[in-house]
Amino acid sequence: MLKDSLDSTKRLVANMLNFYGVENIEESMEMRSPEMVDIVASISGQPEPDIGIKLLGRKPRPSEFFGALNYPSLKYVIFLTTQDLLKEVKDKLPATTSLLEKDVFILPLPSSENTDLEDKIRELTGKSSQKAFFEEVTVKEPLIKLDTQELDRFMEQINSQGLSLDTSKRLVYQAAVGGLNIESGKRISHLGNMITRRNENLSREAIFLEALGILKESERTQSSTFPEERTVYLTLDQSENTTKLANQIIVEAIESKKNRILDILYSYPEQFSFVALIGSIGIFAPKQALPPERSASYLLGVMRTTFESENTFLVETMREIVNITGITTMEWNRINTLATYPEINNLLHQFFERFEKIGIGVKGHRGIKRIYIPVSHLAKILGLSSFRDSYNKNELKKFVIWDTILNYKTYMHNWQERLASLGLTNEDTSSALSNTMSRRITSGILPEGSFMPFAVYNSHAFRNYCIERMRKASSGVLDITW
Repeated sequence: MLKDSLDSTKRLVANMLNFYGVENIEESMEMRSPEMVDIVASISGQPEPDIGIKLLGRKPRPSEFFGALNYPSLKYVIFLTTQDLLKEVKDKLPATTSLLEKDVFILPLPSSENTDLEDKIRELTGKSSQKAFFEEVTVKEPLIKLDTQELDRFMEQINSQGLSLDTSKRLVYQAAVGGLNIESGKRISHLGNMITRRNENLSREAIFLEALGILKESERTQSSTFPEERTVYLTLDQSENTTKLANQIIVEAIESKKNRILDILYSYPEQFSFVALIGSIGIFAPKQALPPERSASYLLGVMRTTFESENTFLVETMREIVNITGITTMEWNRINTLATYPEINNLLHQFFERFEKIGIGVKGHRGIKRIYIPVSHLAKILGLSSFRDSYNKNELKKFVIWDTILNYKTYMHNWQERLASLGLTNEDTSSALSNTMSRRITSGILPEGSFMPFAVYNSHAFRNYCIERMRKASSGVLDITW
């Protein structure tokens, strides 16, 4: 009965969108689960979607409320759900969401095909019976697309490690579609940590299970799939904005058709450091040969992800960095629209040359370009007089791009004083420091005992301070005093 109601509503929504001048919309709509459909579309003719419709046939988890509806451009958000869920959906709608700044409507699913919903949506959006409101429609695809056989194979391997198949399926499903909750309701909070592995040939399954916190150190399975030296970064957090990106990383990690795990650094919450944001325009690619057009597309994908982020802090900072390098809006638009590798590659090389002028280096590896910042230069940009003398200078150039690396014993006692010089209080940073100190760098690049207090950079004052130092660096002026 529920399925019939959902199918009926899906057809009804398709008819409604057809009313606005869009054809074949039904074929484009995808189920996130058997009981849930997300649709986003533009009824104004603009490229960005302005209406979002979610069909709910069951109680959504908090992270499922929005799904594909998490677009800042949406003006209308319509939840269609069963009669018994109407009140609960309304009560559970998170009060902190940006959706509350838009027109949000919660309506019952129609029991049969009729025009009531169609009329209601027309009324809500203020649209008349004229067509041609649509120039294009954007329908968010499901967060995972796993071949059934591959998923079964993956489940069997998980089962062989002692987990029940049912539990395994729930874990994979919930993690992949955005639930990130295990059956008990416990939030898998440490998905927000960086998972760094080096010189370990972990299987995809082991990486995935370890990310979920259900694989112990002694239970790691070995695989010869990956090169000897590789690093996997999963940077996830609990916010809705990064859940979809987290899902993509998880899928990359468990999709068996690929012979490698990408070193992916897709998105950052606001508390990540300014320098980390620089890192997000680079690409951590696998240390093995890839066709040049693919390496270019990976880099482009990360750059696009950065600028399409809904994190205003991130976008503003990235735009500042682009401005410093002299990249024009026209150039940026070109790189976002070019389809051929030679054109993309040519533009990227122009960008790289500009990066190098301000101390951001680019290193190639069989067609793969990595943007990195020598730590020694990073120290100057951020006003640190020196780093530990015991650091090998060559090692300093090994893609250490996402943060300043501070040795706890050497620098932490001066940290509060330095923050104070930037107008930051202890209250602003004490929690961030305590949360950060446990995050050890185990990649082999940095010595044991090093920490990266990235969270303390959650400040527009510090962001602006760093930007000013970058400007000075770009003009050849390096001020290394605080």
